[in-house]
Amino acid sequence: MALRETTNAAMGGGYRRRVLRIRSPATFAVRWLIPRLAGFHQLHPGIDVQLTASAAPLDFSREDIDAGIELGDGHWPRLIVQKLVPNELVPVMAPRAGATGPREPRELASETLLHSLARIDDWALWLRAAGAPGVNAYQGMKYETSLLSYQAAVEGHGVAMAQKALVEKDLAEGRLVMPFGLALDRGDHTYYFASPRERDESVELAAFRRWLADAVAASSTTVPSAL
Repeated sequence: MALRETTNAAMGGGYRRRVLRIRSPATFAVRWLIPRLAGFHQLHPGIDVQLTASAAPLDFSREDIDAGIELGDGHWPRLIVQKLVPNELVPVMAPRAGATGPREPRELASETLLHSLARIDDWALWLRAAGAPGVNAYQGMKYETSLLSYQAAVEGHGVAMAQKALVEKDLAEGRLVMPFGLALDRGDHTYYFASPRERDESVELAAFRRWLADAVAASSTTVPSAL
């Protein structure tokens, strides 16, 4: 802690800044958190948020972070957890000029499916719910993160399985469309804001937690649902 405080003072030109270290999966950070983070800084200009990205499970005994965001079921007894956005799975693709996309889930058999290696079973879960057993849920292109698979979909390389809350802007602005109306809600398996239960919560962390709850409440995933 002494090293951190010394560094903060040096970076702040002698003024002791209040620093909050948050870690998040890259896709959630880029697609949901960063577009809203300026709102926190406007409310709390004296708190510096240092955001890092990793898909590894949170480990507060090894990492110098105050809190983090993680995808899972939220059943982590040693952590204080706060449920964030719904985890609704929806196929998405770029609009096709002069051509129609798949109208029924079974037609996905002739499409290139785009996968995130971090969520490799999501296509299988959605296709089962859609009643399309004839589609190979694991064929197609595979990318390290959802962030990459979403970009591939925007560029017209195939149909990605998206977490709806993370592509809402692309859907609203027409870069992506949902060819089907079915959204598979994963329920408790979603994103959580988590911090260690054994630590006293700082004023900075409490402020960020309250802001995050307000940001979640204000967010909307009402977007166009068909080609």
